[in-house]
Amino acid sequence: ERPAHDRTTAPALAHALTLSRRRLVADYHASLAQRALDAARPPTAGRSSAPPAASTRSNGSVVMLSLVDERTVVADVEIARLAATLKAVADHELRELGALLAALAGDEQVTRNRLALHPDAHAHALWDAARQLPADGDLPVAFMHRAAQPLAVALRRHWAAACTRLEDAGIVAAAYRTVII
Repeated sequence: ERPAHDRTTAPALAHALTLSRRRLVADYHASLAQRALDAARPPTAGRSSAPPAASTRSNGSVVMLSLVDERTVVADVEIARLAATLKAVADHELRELGALLAALAGDEQVTRNRLALHPDAHAHALWDAARQLPADGDLPVAFMHRAAQPLAVALRRHWAAACTRLEDAGIVAAAYRTVII
């Protein structure tokens, strides 16, 4: 049986999706396209992955303090949950596609991040689209929960079809090595 909050948000979610389905799809595709472009760009000197500046105490120890918005935490949890679902459902297809793309690029080493549109990119793009739903009643969260399994199945089929097309074109997968330490 579904949780109570799921039963109460279902009608509101259905109504919101009826009104904004096309926009959700367009926003998802736009965000995914932007993520693909960003992944294709080489890193620039202007981008920094360094943490924000910290204050230093007189004894030399560093203190890092920051406020975290609850919506940011919810977004991070939902994105991670969706990415984990996508990886779990389509792990085999992701590995195979990564090996085929490595062979296509001439790489002998297969890396986990070979795909520009990996599951995390899809999860972020779907969250970007879901944010346009009304926040009352946690509709973006409900949408992410409801969309996880159908999206995972659709992407699994898409990635499997991509593998088939590459194999039909004569691409032979690169060796995927596992190192056990």
